[in-house]
Amino acid sequence: MDRIGDANKPIEARMAEVREEKKVVHVPKDALNSGVDTSEYLKEQLSLGLDYMFNLSTPVLPGDEAPLFEAPSLEKGVSKVTNLSELKGRVVLLVFYPKDMSIESEETMNLLTDMALAPELDLQLLTISTDTIETHRAWSEQREGGTPPVIMLSDKNGHIAQMYGVLDSNNHVAFQSVFLIDPEGLVQGSRVAGRGGLQPNTASDMLDFIRAALKPQDQVE
Repeated sequence: MDRIGDANKPIEARMAEVREEKKVVHVPKDALNSGVDTSEYLKEQLSLGLDYMFNLSTPVLPGDEAPLFEAPSLEKGVSKVTNLSELKGRVVLLVFYPKDMSIESEETMNLLTDMALAPELDLQLLTISTDTIETHRAWSEQREGGTPPVIMLSDKNGHIAQMYGVLDSNNHVAFQSVFLIDPEGLVQGSRVAGRGGLQPNTASDMLDFIRAALKPQDQVE
């Protein structure tokens, strides 16, 4: 049928024809160095469609409940599953970074290693990227600084970064960002730095940020 005839068709009929058309999607090879399962990622994007895209920019702000998640993780070389709800009662510092084996990831891990030397806050340090557990393990084992004193989470599909509003959907990596979650599960502080490097960018400044965010309101000047 010509285009005029098609235009006169009921919308339901036209939508049915579109759904029946054979679609060809070019799926590039998986990027082994980044640990991204490309085919799985594309399937996720196609199935979620516009709702997925619109939710990418939803921010998580201080005072909000921290979105709960469960994810594969690596702690001191041991694979496990980390559930944020099980960490209630502790102060959690959730740090997103783009990918392993990068300048950004090294700077992030060095900063957090320095922070681990100040145990008075009893922080649970969580780092998260879209790398796989296998990539996390390979990188942590070859680092000059050794295995970092954190739980490294794998957000292969970008779901957690999406929930926190820090997913760079064009590159399927997380923007550098930090979320401070109090023992009640509320976000008390956040910083999203994009590609400008993690902020605060030193252990002492990060600890000052944490102390200020956790200070009772009646003590805030």
